[in-house]
Amino acid sequence: MPSNPTYKYQVGGSLERDAPSYVVRQADEGFYQASRRGEFCYVLNSRQMGKSSLRVRVMQRLQAEGFACGVIDITSIGSHDITPAQWYLSFVRKLARSLRVKKTREVEKWWSEHHGSPVDRLSEFIEEELLGKIEQKIIVFIDEIDSILKLGFKDDFFALIRASYNQRAENPEYRRLTFALLGVATPSDLIQDRNRTPFNVGKAIDLPGFQLQEVQPLAQGLEGKVDDPQEVLKEILDWTGGQPFLTQKLCNLVVQELQGDGGTGRRGDGEKLMTALPLVKQIVTSRIIENWEAQDEPEHLKTIRDRILQNEQRAGVLLGLYQQVLTLSPSQPGIAADGSSEQTELRLSGLVVQQQGKLRVYNQIYQQVFNQDWVKQTLGNLRPYERAIAAWLKSQRQEQSRLLQGEALQEALLWKAGRSLSGEDDAFLTASQNHALETERKDSQILAEANYILDQAKQQSQRRTKIASWLFIISLIFAGVAGGIGYYSQQKTTEAKFDLEATKVEVKARESKALWRGDQIFDALLIALRAANQMQLLLEKAQTTPQTKTVLNSIELQTKVTLQQAIYDVRERNRWKAHQNSVTSVSFSPNGKLFASVSRDNTIKIWDLEEGEELLTLSGHQSSVKIKSVSFSPDGKLLASGSWDNTTKIWDLEEGGEPLTLSGYQFGTESVSFSPGGKLLASGSGNKIKIWNLEERGELLTLSGHQSSVKSVSFSPNGKFLASGSSDKTIKIWDLEKGGEPLTLSGHQGFVESVSFSPDGKFLASGSWDKTIKIWDLEEGGESLTLSGHQAWVNSVSFSPNGKFLASGSDDKTIKIWNLEKEGEPLTLSGHQDSVSSVRFSPDGKLLTSGNSDKTIKIWNLEKGGELLTLSGNQGLVTSVSFSPDGKLLASGGEDHTVKIWDLEKREEPLTLSGHQDSVFSVRFSPNGKLLASGSDDNTIKIWDLEKRGELLTLSGHQGWLESVSFSPDGKLLASGSDDNTIKIWDLEKRGELLTLSGHQG
Repeated sequence: MPSNPTYKYQVGGSLERDAPSYVVRQADEGFYQASRRGEFCYVLNSRQMGKSSLRVRVMQRLQAEGFACGVIDITSIGSHDITPAQWYLSFVRKLARSLRVKKTREVEKWWSEHHGSPVDRLSEFIEEELLGKIEQKIIVFIDEIDSILKLGFKDDFFALIRASYNQRAENPEYRRLTFALLGVATPSDLIQDRNRTPFNVGKAIDLPGFQLQEVQPLAQGLEGKVDDPQEVLKEILDWTGGQPFLTQKLCNLVVQELQGDGGTGRRGDGEKLMTALPLVKQIVTSRIIENWEAQDEPEHLKTIRDRILQNEQRAGVLLGLYQQVLTLSPSQPGIAADGSSEQTELRLSGLVVQQQGKLRVYNQIYQQVFNQDWVKQTLGNLRPYERAIAAWLKSQRQEQSRLLQGEALQEALLWKAGRSLSGEDDAFLTASQNHALETERKDSQILAEANYILDQAKQQSQRRTKIASWLFIISLIFAGVAGGIGYYSQQKTTEAKFDLEATKVEVKARESKALWRGDQIFDALLIALRAANQMQLLLEKAQTTPQTKTVLNSIELQTKVTLQQAIYDVRERNRWKAHQNSVTSVSFSPNGKLFASVSRDNTIKIWDLEEGEELLTLSGHQSSVKIKSVSFSPDGKLLASGSWDNTTKIWDLEEGGEPLTLSGYQFGTESVSFSPGGKLLASGSGNKIKIWNLEERGELLTLSGHQSSVKSVSFSPNGKFLASGSSDKTIKIWDLEKGGEPLTLSGHQGFVESVSFSPDGKFLASGSWDKTIKIWDLEEGGESLTLSGHQAWVNSVSFSPNGKFLASGSDDKTIKIWNLEKEGEPLTLSGHQDSVSSVRFSPDGKLLTSGNSDKTIKIWNLEKGGELLTLSGNQGLVTSVSFSPDGKLLASGGEDHTVKIWDLEKREEPLTLSGHQDSVFSVRFSPNGKLLASGSDDNTIKIWDLEKRGELLTLSGHQGWLESVSFSPDGKLLASGSDDNTIKIWDLEKRGELLTLSGHQG
């Protein structure tokens, strides 16, 4: 049979509706029929088992029958620094949008008009807007439900779902409403409050791996390439156990190898092989198992590893249980599945499965990757006492010198607190404690003897003194004798006193170190200072002998080390009070002296970096929605902010006053960017981009073409091109002079969250939810390089001014600096406690600013490779940051609806620009640094005049959130990308829209 050249295996992500490689399983029909009957269903399983693809297929069948289907991915709402009101409002927004019952502004109006708790308002929304206005049967699919499990109010949410099922008995309308839950969890995880009824409704949909009789669709990709596709598939399933992700991946690797592009250095001759069975084993060994951490793309094995190790308190017991399963041979009876929490956690990792009531390792690949050596090494990395316990076990638990003592034991006991440990660990720590108690008993006895000797010496000295006063004459006669007796007595007293004081210093040093290990840094410093003071007194008073010198040297060293550790950890940090919530975006002014920060507290602050102070706070976006982005104009006088309140505001930083509001969006503004000349502003909202003319204060044009939300926009350095990245996984390059169809760059497997031109305009960098960064050669019109290394979504990318480096910020809480001229590992900057949402270089390339969900902005010194200072105090997530052209200012936009301008030289409180009605998700300075553009979820862009310290104009026109804004190089145009799938070009001189670019599908 001839081969099918268009057939593709899907490695990671949800399969498209018509994907030929979709494997229909028994769960397909079960899920479909149960949902069709109106049963509440839950598909709870480990990751990458095909849950989302199953949901897509079932939804397609139900929609064809007239069902109203809505889907909500919980990960898109977020779980960091979010209140119940914010979370539920976001849930209602997405629910309304998915079922097409209300637009964002209508939802927010409805929300503000209704009162009660957030969960009550969701209940009312379901009854009034879903059941009241949708006539068909309704099925709401809630995917990735494990993302809500860490929230303190999740019990209320799942209790509401259960209650809507129970409502069927009283209100027949609720029989039209069905929920389906998908994620990595168990039903008992959903409601954990023991005072509530557990989540005991619904039908569990079992989703096992692929069976041989089901995988005929996968054989199509092997036809014409091997003699017997069925035999090859059988061999593949023998390795993968039918695990969907691994099966698709291994099929794809086999095809690559047979076509000659499998990375072996040889080219295929196009002839099919007589047998591919030995090849399957070779590929599994060389392309999956060997050096697996480097080859695990897209990530799968790392996901399993991270799931097991994510809770350090539970990792030990999970590894111990897996070790027991791993040691069993196929002929042995195995460990009975008892449904315990440990077994359930291990099963949800995907590493083991339940077969005939027993736990077994899922497949051969897992068994060889996560083998005994891996388990031992991982346990060793978890234990702070690995070498000691290994030696103790090797001695048959007899060698007491291997037991922990002093600080090591205290550290181990602190580490043990709250953890579930193996039997060996418990035995070792118990033996160490018993040995330490015995040693302490002996030490106490020695100390008591020392005190006794001291008391005896003092009493003896007092008696001799008394006798000497009465027998003065005799003492004169027998001066030599009396002198000898006094000297002997004094010597004994001195030695005893020295021993006692030395012991006290040593005890204090040990106490300080224990406190330091327990992260009680200030208490540790206090005790260390006392120990150092006593040590100094002891050094001054002690009589130097060989014996005392040895003791003193030992205790002095111990005291110094303890004091240095304590001082190091309480060193003063340069920290600024900033927003009161997560910082979502930051941006330097062009001269580098100021920068703006955006926060979930819906404010924008302008900071003076030289003085370290806040210059002003900008407020104006709607208070209930996020500011997504801020951007300085090239002259630094204006600041643009984009918000989910469907507006962009332009703030005049010199004159102040009300910002110019650019409206007309149907969705929130995700990103704003000034043109290099500062006269135009681009804003992204929904799937459209708007270009605004700031001088005429109106929309210049709208760019449409994306099929989903425009997440980021960026002008080329010469202002002739505009790049836009979208949720449709594509990047589009728009020619603003010639017009016409944009160049579309495809290759990412996830949302394109950020795009950035190189300084020479020849390359474009893009960061994606697929955890990679791609460098695109715009002259060749294709991909040049893929950078991998982040462990989570890449939220922001930024070229250095000289184009030699690229910075990236990720949900893995790190920033990476990539050297584009040399191969090698990137420099990783760690310090944020949450996802990094925005990164920007200063104009001179020496500093980097980053904003994130932990409500702080950090300034990094790249020459020294470390943190320079931290700006804190934001009221919400910082979503965007931007340096002014001279590097003196930094602008930040965030979910607090404001833009903040920070003066990096003065380091004062930032200037806060208010006016957006929702989160600011993009900020950009104009090229001259006089203006700042901000794009917001309020569907508007605001242009801020930084000299007047206020809003210059507001650009309206997008029908969705503003994701990104960017100035043209001359500052005359502004591009904006929006959730309405369009890009708009705004003429800032005419203060209106110039054109709209369409083409993105997301």
